[in-house]
Amino acid sequence: MKTLRSRLTIVLLILPPCVSATASPGNDRALPKPEDVSELLEPVRLKHGLPALGGAVVDGDRVIAVGAAGFRKAKGSQRVTTADLWHLGSCGKAMTTTLIARLVEKRKLS
Repeated sequence: MKTLRSRLTIVLLILPPCVSATASPGNDRALPKPEDVSELLEPVRLKHGLPALGGAVVDGDRVIAVGAAGFRKAKGSQRVTTADLWHLGSCGKAMTTTLIARLVEKRKLS
């Protein structure tokens, strides 16, 4: 669990709910059910005063663990789930930059 916790820290998404954490279009093969790590997310959510927090550990095309903690709306009572959609907002720019940097490191882009 300690290794999973450190890997989860790397991929936490601090986002308001609207992209499914478990969706995998076109993937019909039977895969093991991901480990639920929601209990690891709740203390982080509370510490930082976030309405909701979702996270996943992904290895290649496989989701190893996934979790969600908190509420769909600030001061709301409806809890988030891993099946909820999460709005990525302006995170797309940072994600694109990271992907480009990785391609530069692999010398596939300059």
